[in-house]
Amino acid sequence: MAASRTAWYSVFGRSFICWASNPINPLQHHLPESNLCFSLPRYLKKPLEILYMANCPLSQSDLDYLTYCLNIFELRCLTLINVNLCYSLLEPLGFLLERVRHTLECLELKSCHMGESQFNALLPALSQCSCLTEVNFYDSELSLLFLKQLLYHTAKLSQLTDEMYPAPLECYDNGDVILTHRLEKFCPELLDILKAKRQPKEVIFATMQCSKCGGRQNVAFLKKIHFKGDCGTEKWNLVLEIDKILRECPLQKGAWMCNHLKV
Repeated sequence: MAASRTAWYSVFGRSFICWASNPINPLQHHLPESNLCFSLPRYLKKPLEILYMANCPLSQSDLDYLTYCLNIFELRCLTLINVNLCYSLLEPLGFLLERVRHTLECLELKSCHMGESQFNALLPALSQCSCLTEVNFYDSELSLLFLKQLLYHTAKLSQLTDEMYPAPLECYDNGDVILTHRLEKFCPELLDILKAKRQPKEVIFATMQCSKCGGRQNVAFLKKIHFKGDCGTEKWNLVLEIDKILRECPLQKGAWMCNHLKV
């Protein structure tokens, strides 16, 4: 695997930082491969708008220092993918979210091995990020009870149009086999938490990889509007699908490949 590299570049007047094992080719400068947060601020000529990190380590000192970067408080997109945060104290990240609550539009914390203690540090600030249009918390380990708590916070975010949440841990057996009947049962209940506060546009509850068949299941709620005369009615389609099948699971027989249920 290639070593991690950090790149800063500017496109159409916007400042970006990309730090990844295989980053895209930067348009301007390569930076030294030292501590991310200590190295980059002095290179920024404009407020940072996008911070993207994938497949990279992020130390506690990075997190601690990040909130003190003066030119990061106009951040519009924060993306962390496969950045291990399971042993990190995320109070500094929560403080950062609070500071960018009026500008942040996209928050992705995908496959960061986050548990409930990590999310607890973010929830108070998350519900204040009123400009968010997209959130993605895929591949986090959350119980059904805590996932409901998370949804109570994101339900306050009226601008959200795209939302992805992890399926609750109760959707798996002890061997990490997906229990589809539980997934089908829980998801409408979870959706109701959002609908009590606002009308969601697109919500996906996604499972981790099934240890039995190698597949993943996404439960997507997509808003459909049908007009009849002067009256418009709103309907929701519950779509259950497996996006990747390596081999047929004897417990599921591939029956969820194209199963559409109306709720």
